[in-house]
Amino acid sequence: MFAHDGTLVANAPHMPVHLGSMDRSVETIIRDNVGQIKPGDIYAINAPYNGGTHLPTSLSARRCSTTGRNRSCSGWRRAATTPMLAAFRPGSMSPNATTIEQEGVLFDNFKLVDRGRFRERN
Repeated sequence: MFAHDGTLVANAPHMPVHLGSMDRSVETIIRDNVGQIKPGDIYAINAPYNGGTHLPTSLSARRCSTTGRNRSCSGWRRAATTPMLAAFRPGSMSPNATTIEQEGVLFDNFKLVDRGRFRERN
C-alpha cells in the first residue's frame, strides 16, 4: 500500500529484494505521469535505475485508489515476468552482458493498458 504520492505505507515482509525497491518504481510512475493516470491504466517498469531489481521482474502498476475523509491510498502490484524477456540467458543474469540491453527487455514507465484497453499500437 502506498500513499497518494507513492510513499510506501505497508508491504509484505517476505520479498524484501523485490518489494523493498518498489516505492521507487511507484514514485517514478506517479512523478512522470502527474495528472494523467486514469482508472484502468497499467504501466510496466523494470528499469533498475527507477526501482527495478532485474529485468524479468517488472512492476505492472495499476493504481487501485481508495479515498475517504482525510485519507487517500493506492495499491500497486509487482509481478515476475517470464524469463523469455532475457536476452542472453533466462533470468537476465548473463556474466557476458556489458550493457543493460543485453540483459533483456527494458520497460521504463511504459503504458501497457490505457483505461482498461490494451495498447496494440504506439
